[in-house]
Amino acid sequence: EEVGGAEFFSIEEDFMEKYGVRPEVFVDVKALMGDSSDNIPGVKGIGECAFAQRPIISAEIPDSVKFIGDFAFGECTELESIRIPDSVEYIGTAAFQCCEKLKSVTVPSSVKSIGEVAFGYCESLEDVNIMGGDTRIGMKAFIKQADCVMPQA
Repeated sequence: EEVGGAEFFSIEEDFMEKYGVRPEVFVDVKALMGDSSDNIPGVKGIGECAFAQRPIISAEIPDSVKFIGDFAFGECTELESIRIPDSVEYIGTAAFQCCEKLKSVTVPSSVKSIGEVAFGYCESLEDVNIMGGDTRIGMKAFIKQADCVMPQA
């Protein structure tokens, strides 16, 4: 429902359907994207463990991002889809490790390096498209079949 230009959602599912995330993580999404209302540009990279173990269903990484850090989306077990823009040059170690519901990923030609076990243990991952011919792929970047355990900080 829209009142005076502001949107209100009566049910959490309505919010999730529109934005692909639960309301409690929406601030994190806006921080990534940048927000024209506050004149703050989007981030240049997604840091280590930034969204690890969060209840994210889908993620559209903004065009300002150049790297996805180690374990950035590690153990996001509900993550079903991810869009990696042409601006990304590096995907870190275990960046999407144990994203058990992730079914497909397209790695744009701009990515020069995919870290070790970057998409490791993504049990549902069946469709991988790596668009660049000179992308360095780390060991076990797409390995399956193991128990998922996040490293302790």
